[in-house]
Amino acid sequence: LVVAVSTAAVPYAAHAQEASATAADVGAESAEVAQARQLYLDGLKQVRDAHWGEALLAFQRSRALRPHALTTYNIGACERALGHYTRARQELTRALAENTASELPADIVTDAGVFLDEIEHLLVHLTLVVEPAGASITFDGRPLERVMGADASVAFVAGVLPPGRGHALTARQAQV
Repeated sequence: LVVAVSTAAVPYAAHAQEASATAADVGAESAEVAQARQLYLDGLKQVRDAHWGEALLAFQRSRALRPHALTTYNIGACERALGHYTRARQELTRALAENTASELPADIVTDAGVFLDEIEHLLVHLTLVVEPAGASITFDGRPLERVMGADASVAFVAGVLPPGRGHALTARQAQV
């Protein structure tokens, strides 16, 4: 398992300040960025100790304060280590999509691609026959997430939405 270890992963400033920003705005942003950086570093410490759940929470809290592609990558790596493959796939894909400013080093981009290929071979794909039509479906206490495929097909992904009641599936068959 590769988790990106970088103290530069959360830059000192999230974005260039607009000319109209006040000193209070800059101070508040700096405090938020500093807190995000500390949470990120806490996540790295938890990774070194193989405390994947704690690392995941630290990285998620860091991203909530200051989104960054490397933080998202580390969230995906933690989800993978925890065996949450659908969530790992979602986060690693998101990290690559967030990499528009080339925040991720080339080796991390390569690792994310390798992880995504590995995960695709681990996930089960099935056709679910729904009886009766309109039945609500959950997997492991989580509703299915509806996603559109590149070919405009509809599929459902298990394990990525928060726990809760399932949504009624109107189709008689569903790709999961």
